[in-house]
Amino acid sequence: MTITVALVTRNRAEDVRECINSLLVQDLIPNEILVIDNASEDNTKEVVDSFSSEIIKYIYCSDIGVSFARNAALYHAVGDVLCYLDDDSVAEKDWTLQIVKCFEKYKCAGIQGFIDNYYPKHAAAILTQFQRDMIEELCTTKGYVTTPTFCAAGNLSFDLSKVKKYDLEFNTNLKAGEEQDYCRRLMERNEQITYLKDSIIYHKWKKNSKEYLIRRYKTGISQASQQKLVSESVNDRFTSGLSKVDILKKLYDYSLEMPFYLRFKLFSLLILSNIVKKIGYLKA
Repeated sequence: MTITVALVTRNRAEDVRECINSLLVQDLIPNEILVIDNASEDNTKEVVDSFSSEIIKYIYCSDIGVSFARNAALYHAVGDVLCYLDDDSVAEKDWTLQIVKCFEKYKCAGIQGFIDNYYPKHAAAILTQFQRDMIEELCTTKGYVTTPTFCAAGNLSFDLSKVKKYDLEFNTNLKAGEEQDYCRRLMERNEQITYLKDSIIYHKWKKNSKEYLIRRYKTGISQASQQKLVSESVNDRFTSGLSKVDILKKLYDYSLEMPFYLRFKLFSLLILSNIVKKIGYLKA
């Protein structure tokens, strides 16, 4: 199978440099790396042009929004497999190899890989990783994604021969959660999305508390927007989960070995983030 990796980026030139470097040393080098520049105003193009590799292709997307850029990747990709990777991520050395092995073994339509934390000492990043790990328990069963809430384009791959037959595109009207909506529509067509924990990337989660809270606000908007698009039965899947008490207990266990000041910050940030997320949900 041939591989296209797509990086959607906007004003993150140095992150793009680090990300591309991690792709050029893969055990299985991609056949194509698409850098979809979503109208950057920094030196992203100069950074991409500094690489001499012929597999790297720069594509400028003037319509601002990740859905426009991800659709551009769908249009331009020539590989059998299209792997989406966030520009502020670094791929483990066997990332592409694990993805190809999984597609060849399971013949699935998509693969959700494992997203790990690039910043293990920052409260906001730790809390994001905790929430990501927690939702894994609710949304995956026996190696498969059961609820599209879990899908994240930071490490999400598709067999293009399967997804293109439905002529699906990312919904450009959504402000957030467009990859979850895309995967939901695939799953409604009885296509499977495998959860592959051996396909690892390290994501630069927001380490600034303010940026983290903005992200949680957008998560609330995303949840509300998606519920307007789907049936009542799917609404239940989006809103089901652990109780607030269960979440606090899990965070307590998760943070046992951490210093007290960091644990206090985690709990405070979690409570505040839930309020912010609810505001985003109600305003959507």
